[in-house]
Amino acid sequence: MQKKKVLFGDDAKSKLESGIEIVSKAVKSTLGPRGRTVIIESQNHSGGLTVTKDGVTVARSIHLEDSTEDLAVRLLRESATRTAHQAGDGTTTSIVLAEAILNQSKGPLSRKDANIAEISREIHKLGDVVVNALDEVSIKVKDEDLMRVATISANNDEDLGKVISDAYLGAGEDGVVQVDQSPNHKTYFEVTEGIQFKRGWTSPHQVTNPRVQSCDLDNPLILINSVELPSMNSIEQLLMAIVQSGRPLLIIGKLSHESMMSLNHNVHKGLIKACHVIPPGFGDQSRELMSDMAIAFGGKHIDEAQGDNWEQVTFADLGTAKRVVVTRELTSISRDDKVELSEEVETLVEDLRSQLSKEEDDREAESLKERIAGLCGHVATVYVGADTDIERKEKKDRADDAVLATKAAIEDGILSGGGVALRDIADVISNNSTLPGSSAEISKSILSRAMREPCSQIMRNSEKTEKQIQEMNESAKIGFGYDAKNDKIVNMIEAGIIDPAKVTKSSLKNAISVAATIMNTSAIITDAK
Repeated sequence: MQKKKVLFGDDAKSKLESGIEIVSKAVKSTLGPRGRTVIIESQNHSGGLTVTKDGVTVARSIHLEDSTEDLAVRLLRESATRTAHQAGDGTTTSIVLAEAILNQSKGPLSRKDANIAEISREIHKLGDVVVNALDEVSIKVKDEDLMRVATISANNDEDLGKVISDAYLGAGEDGVVQVDQSPNHKTYFEVTEGIQFKRGWTSPHQVTNPRVQSCDLDNPLILINSVELPSMNSIEQLLMAIVQSGRPLLIIGKLSHESMMSLNHNVHKGLIKACHVIPPGFGDQSRELMSDMAIAFGGKHIDEAQGDNWEQVTFADLGTAKRVVVTRELTSISRDDKVELSEEVETLVEDLRSQLSKEEDDREAESLKERIAGLCGHVATVYVGADTDIERKEKKDRADDAVLATKAAIEDGILSGGGVALRDIADVISNNSTLPGSSAEISKSILSRAMREPCSQIMRNSEKTEKQIQEMNESAKIGFGYDAKNDKIVNMIEAGIIDPAKVTKSSLKNAISVAATIMNTSAIITDAK
């Protein structure tokens, strides 16, 4: 039996704080336009190393020898990873905020009469108040704002920001943007017809891109089925033909538990590159969407309602696509340009629009709109190029973040960037009166001070002194902040220094979550080494 090491009270907190300081120091040095890069040695990266300014990439690379310190690193890494999955950017801000909350809580929580559990709950409540306040001040994104958002999230790379914003404009309102490696040194985008729906991979074994937790399939075959596949033996001949083709497989349909286990085993062994997603929708709506996809991608919908069975399924029944990207929550499929289905798709869309014009039921109308959007949608792929593999990897990481951040801006609007939105709301909540000495007052003091930290850290990375930082924060009007690139105080929105509201909200919520977990810790149990 593995022996354990147990730490209590101040000893436990001291070790956690030491681990937090190490990872935060490495990560927060990357924040802002004048933030530095971090060089990471790893056999998982091209050439054995990578150069990055991405907070979650830095956090994921840190594994400390001391098991208790490493627990703190893992907790902060979880906060950054959640933020990356939810909004695509803001990972560094999340870590900066988490450390700041913990640092600001040291004094108040050291008092003997401090109610740590109550203070933690109050910080969570106050976090919800801040998120609602951010929603109220967020501004709906305009086309001209897309380049600003993409450029900032791409570490102020204007060329990359323009390509990404143009890709979003090219994809259109119903479209989706994804990132891939360029076959050469050039960075550009292409728009193809395709669809996206809210279903993700069913097993992490299918992930091919660990950084963004996605399964990327190039030139895949597509199996679309409403009939449950009882076992992989039922399609043994079909699987052999797929393997011989050398192409990956996307399964949109029902699999038995045995089939799922067998598929994951073969993927893990490298015998086949495949991904399974649950069909979108429910009941009749699901069957309709699957039939639409079969038409769009040149395949057959294997449907028991039509009398189909697995003995009749052949290689010719499989659809085909140019590219598929499946994340935890979304599946994006780019249609193969070689498949000529435009007339059939146009006829179907016309029929659906005709039905929509006569439909009076709101739910049915929404279902028809979803089908039309799926058939008419476009997928824009940003191809990232560079002169070396190391440069391409770093640039692609930034492009991934910028694409997701731009999507977040479209969904939830934008805020003043550079940490100014959080700083402004911190000023408001710190001025609201609360009973002195109460848990609510203590929580307000902790969170309001912590919320100023991202803004201050950007200035520190620009080599400003603590006195200069204090003076700038105290004198700045609402919406005004430090432009690190041009070294001056500006109206952030007018200067184009903006952040997606979703990124800021996710950073704060996840930082509060991990900080509260550490604040409430009284004992730590780790494996003895």
